[in-house]
Amino acid sequence: MPASGVHIPPSPKSPQTLIPSDRNKPIGLDMKDFLPHNQQAADVAPVRGRAETSREKIEGIRKGHGSVCSLLMHRNRNLDVIRAIWTAGDIKTAVESAINMRDQAVVVDLLNILNLRKTLWTLGLCVILLPTLKDLLTSKYENYVMSACSSLKLLLISFTSLINNSIKIQPTGVDFSREERYKKCSKCYSYLIATRGIVEERQHLMGKLGSTFRELQLLLNQLE
Repeated sequence: MPASGVHIPPSPKSPQTLIPSDRNKPIGLDMKDFLPHNQQAADVAPVRGRAETSREKIEGIRKGHGSVCSLLMHRNRNLDVIRAIWTAGDIKTAVESAINMRDQAVVVDLLNILNLRKTLWTLGLCVILLPTLKDLLTSKYENYVMSACSSLKLLLISFTSLINNSIKIQPTGVDFSREERYKKCSKCYSYLIATRGIVEERQHLMGKLGSTFRELQLLLNQLE
């Protein structure tokens, strides 16, 4: 393993319950999970110890509608910013901006586009996205996890050979392009190794998700 100087924190414990992307009934999502932090305090705690009146129920629906509208407007503003940067041709900055917004839904929207256009992926983009992909692998939302898995699979198929070959021998002399490639590959290697624990734990899940993690495990095993 190369000495990349990248600090990798311990993998967090994966959540035990995933919220499926395909469902036919409400599951009690908490809107606070999706709202900007500065708007979460606006919700009023429900009255305990007695049944809600009709007026209180209507007020609760109204507040819920307001929360959804706030969420959608906030996300739309973020996506407008990302689209403007992307349209200008600066994909790297668009990805960095999406990550800095700390809105996983925006990042997942961007990943879903990148997953369909594999020619846009570069080593530099992998270095930027890998820490976020690691976080998404432990999300409680199945569609977030699947998007991250698709990105990780694409990355491993496209760059494993380059990473393995590049980190075998540390560059010497004056070869700036090779040295830069070595640094990027070393970081990618470190980040990918850090995802192994999560992938190993989740490969035992049932269904399509478990199968996807088992496939990722096989790809990760190709790292030398």
